[in-house]
Amino acid sequence: MTQESMQKPSDKSVSIGTLLVNARNEVALSQIDVAEQINLPLSTIQALETDDFDNLPENTYVCGYLRNYARVVGVNPDLLVNTFKEQHYQEPEFIAPTRSKQSYDPAIIWSTAAVLTILVGLVITWWFESAPNNAPEVVLASVEESVVNESSTNVDNEMASVIKTSTDMRESDVVTETSAAELDDEVQITSNPAEIITSDQQQAMEDELRNPNLVSLNDGAQMLTVTYVEKSWTEIRDADANTLMQGLIEPGVVRNLSGKPPFEVFLGNSPGVVIEVNGHYFDHSRYNRSNRTARFQVSSSSLN
Repeated sequence: MTQESMQKPSDKSVSIGTLLVNARNEVALSQIDVAEQINLPLSTIQALETDDFDNLPENTYVCGYLRNYARVVGVNPDLLVNTFKEQHYQEPEFIAPTRSKQSYDPAIIWSTAAVLTILVGLVITWWFESAPNNAPEVVLASVEESVVNESSTNVDNEMASVIKTSTDMRESDVVTETSAAELDDEVQITSNPAEIITSDQQQAMEDELRNPNLVSLNDGAQMLTVTYVEKSWTEIRDADANTLMQGLIEPGVVRNLSGKPPFEVFLGNSPGVVIEVNGHYFDHSRYNRSNRTARFQVSSSSLN
């Protein structure tokens, strides 16, 4: 398949799987050959060539599969990935976190007390009217005092219940805010100036993107390629604890890093990042957490 035939395959009637099969046949490779070169199961290669994207992981990983497949068969990776995005890709839906709130109106408390007072008055009136005329006044006073004390106890219990509920709510808010603070600390940008990417380092990274051959590997070093499909906070260190990369990276950026393996990687939006080691795709989806972050080690030996 020539580059001219891949210029604008954006029509939804175009089969990505057919494009891949034609390109693979032109370079005389089998499905097994492609699977071995990009370190993917044969079933994944078959699913790509039959447009069976429902049985593949998230679209972010599919973009990585297609990009590596395109490089093996010699077609433009960007055109192939853009075609897939136009036909199948959907941005992840962001659902704003909701927080239930309960209001406790002081008017409810006072209304309850007023109702109880009225009930006490009715009880006293009923007792006075139904009691015999010669009933000792001491008995009436005793009954009245007993009812009033019971009413006061009920009001006190009601007030204590409301106060306890309010206290529980405040303690719950403190726990929630503490948990949020701990999560923020995990991805907080370091204040150490030595670890912040300078403009010269940024320029060097962009030069590496335009010309990957600029990256020279020392003895024992390995190449780590990081491609961003979505925005993600990233922190990468090599085995000597050298910080190779740190910061919030925008979509569309590709970084070529070299260092002593294994690499220690933390991703703030793991499904939005594609990782390659020495040109081979590394599937890190098994490390994804429920909050879309991931922390793992990677080297060429992890591909086996």
